[in-house]
Amino acid sequence: MMFKTKTKSINQSPNRDQQCLRSQRRHFTQRHGSMTVLGAFSMVILLAFAAFLIDIAWMSVIQTEAQVASDIAARGALTAFINDNSKDSFAAREARAQQIGKTIFESHKIGRAPIEIDAAEVDFGVLNRNNNNFRTDARWANSVRINMDQVKPGGFPLFLAPIVFGTDSFNAPARSTTSFRPIDVVLCLDISRSMSRPPGSLTPLPGGGFNDPPVPGSRWLALVDSVELFLSRAETQIPSLRVSLVTFGGGKFQAVKTPWDDTSSRVETDLEFIGAARNTIDDRMTFITMNTLALLTPITEGIADATSVLTTQSDENANRVMILLSDGAATSGSPTAAAEAAGAEGITIHTIYFASATEAGAAPLETVAMKTGGRSLDADDPLALDDAFNQVLALLSVSLVE
Repeated sequence: MMFKTKTKSINQSPNRDQQCLRSQRRHFTQRHGSMTVLGAFSMVILLAFAAFLIDIAWMSVIQTEAQVASDIAARGALTAFINDNSKDSFAAREARAQQIGKTIFESHKIGRAPIEIDAAEVDFGVLNRNNNNFRTDARWANSVRINMDQVKPGGFPLFLAPIVFGTDSFNAPARSTTSFRPIDVVLCLDISRSMSRPPGSLTPLPGGGFNDPPVPGSRWLALVDSVELFLSRAETQIPSLRVSLVTFGGGKFQAVKTPWDDTSSRVETDLEFIGAARNTIDDRMTFITMNTLALLTPITEGIADATSVLTTQSDENANRVMILLSDGAATSGSPTAAAEAAGAEGITIHTIYFASATEAGAAPLETVAMKTGGRSLDADDPLALDDAFNQVLALLSVSLVE
């Protein structure tokens, strides 16, 4: 019995081993299945993450390219506008600059291909000093804005996102604004009778009688030449400059009637881009040359009229500058008070005293310039007058502002 029992125990041992082996195999199979499912799920996650990273990088590249294109196009269009020295209207200058901006934008590849845009997307307007109010204006502009919500109408294709996220394209905005501080200048010139005398002298020229137009060698004709040279240089250096002419001088002569009998000061021309303004200013100064100059020197009224031009025709964002030239003291009013009023409007007055040192008039003009933070200059001959205008021109500059 003991032998049989022992034999039975020995015969049953392999069965238990087989059962254990089968159990281990089932457990391994179950774990292997779980790992397969987990691995497949992880691959999906990794694929989605890779798709996300690849497409995010692609979108970032597109956005950067669109931004670069819009930045360069806006700057290029505004630079072209500033440097347009034609005598054309604002609308014509704007249209040319818009086309240049469009060409620049389209020369940059966005998403491996150039993008076509409408020239109207290169929008000209006026931006205020706080850079928070862009508006259009029919007469002038100081800014270019490109503001496209979608660069490409059909969007840019994505790589893996359509498989994982079900989105097959995206779009990128292109937004950029570039501006500059425009400069508006009013030439405020003395046309009183003393301007018919030669520079540096109190003695009238031969042939330049009290009732006659100014003759060669007079201060007035030297001023005409200097203004023409100043405008020519300014047009080359700052084509976007806008200019107006105001003259002051009035009072009646007893022997001859003059065009300024009944006026002490007058606005000869409106503010206009210098390319177009030069002809008008030349015509007005030629007209003055052909007539007997005025009796009085109403500097106060001249400053007031020039201030009116700069406050009503110039934008608040512009650098407002008045160039005041006279050869004598004011015959009425208070130039200092007029200068203070101009300064309160943000106007800078540069003064040029065109006379000999023996004449009294330099000190009041110095005060006028000081009240507005301007430069006071003296000139007693034509060369010195040219130099004075050059010094004023050097104070005028245009720079782009992001």
